[in-house]
Amino acid sequence: MGARAMDRGLQPLAVVHARLGLVLVLGVAACGPSLSADAQWVQWLSYRMVSDQAVSPDGETVVVGHTTSDERASFAPYGQYTSRPFIARIGADGTLLHDWIGFHGRAHAAAIDEDGRAYVALAGLRDDQYWSSPEHCELRALDRDGQERWSLPWAEGECPIDVAVAGDAIVVSVYEDQGRRLRAFDLDGRPRWQGSLLDDVGRLAAVGDTVFMGPVLAFVDPPESKAVAWRVDARDGATEEVPLDLEGPRFPGWFVATAHGLLLSSVETGYSYGAPEYLTSFDLDGRRRWDRQVVPPSGDLYLEVEQPTWEASWGLPVADGDAAWVVGAESLFVPYESRTTDRARMMLQRWSAEGEHEGTVRQAFEDSDSEPATTARGECPSSDVDQLPILGSWATGAVARPDGTLLVVGRQGCRDSFVMSLEVEG
Repeated sequence: MGARAMDRGLQPLAVVHARLGLVLVLGVAACGPSLSADAQWVQWLSYRMVSDQAVSPDGETVVVGHTTSDERASFAPYGQYTSRPFIARIGADGTLLHDWIGFHGRAHAAAIDEDGRAYVALAGLRDDQYWSSPEHCELRALDRDGQERWSLPWAEGECPIDVAVAGDAIVVSVYEDQGRRLRAFDLDGRPRWQGSLLDDVGRLAAVGDTVFMGPVLAFVDPPESKAVAWRVDARDGATEEVPLDLEGPRFPGWFVATAHGLLLSSVETGYSYGAPEYLTSFDLDGRRRWDRQVVPPSGDLYLEVEQPTWEASWGLPVADGDAAWVVGAESLFVPYESRTTDRARMMLQRWSAEGEHEGTVRQAFEDSDSEPATTARGECPSSDVDQLPILGSWATGAVARPDGTLLVVGRQGCRDSFVMSLEVEG
């Protein structure tokens, strides 16, 4: 079904966020399966970029990232623009519980243990606002109230990349001068084990006492290649390779692991970016359950268009055991000479555990009559003078919460990020 036909089939449902005067338009495709969506709450993070999010067993959320304001700090070295790391915790009802902002750097990975305590990887940190201290990286453990329990610093040249909590262990992938290595710690920060140097390490995903790592494209005998993940026992570091059959030459993308199995997005080899073309479900041993083409196919993002056309431009898989999701964005492509803005909207596509497409929800925040100031969210920093204003919304991350709702993290325009609790039924 073409993009214009899908647009004609949208049936919008309006959800008003009264405090900000925003309307969230939920569009559901009329043809095919029908879904209904309800935004329970929205928490705005102005002038911030969210890098990662994690959810506690009771539904509280920790989001981490860095600020995006291009205001030049008077104490920064000439030519340097500062970004500040932040760690925010949001209650199950959307209340901002605590919000920490540092002097300089970024927070880029987060995990939560069974007691709701957070573990955050930070990089480019400085301990004072005057840039007199050296940069360093850090793994920081926080209580539920945001107070620091302990921290492990890394010197320049080494940095934790990702973090996962598996059972009673914290597993961290660390960049070192010689390569990348997995390290594990007890929940109180005591070292447990460290693995051998690795050529490449993908994102980490924990299931019980196991950490899945990857997947990546392993070149065996060019041009033949295979996708592989690794299964790591968090108790002792024992590692085994898990081959993944992607049914053809594809480049593996984002993946998620749950007790029900692995869910992986992929694109045809030769394209290592952009929207996923395929969604594949595996069991925990890597055996393929089903393989589906994402609906609609992503197409060629750089194809010259004669009429405005919505195309999938970004997506990542999310799983809660009962359903599989592709969560991301669609971009409006217009003839180049008529471009005045870049427009985006969120896309949430749901599949059953058996691989049946159950429907697609398209969403965007729109300016309401009572609050035209939301247009300012499309204003880009003055340092990006050549960038067209970005209008609309797109998802940059998502996770299924214990109560079955989706926690969606995304961007609105050039300026702000949001965290949204979304209930989808149908």
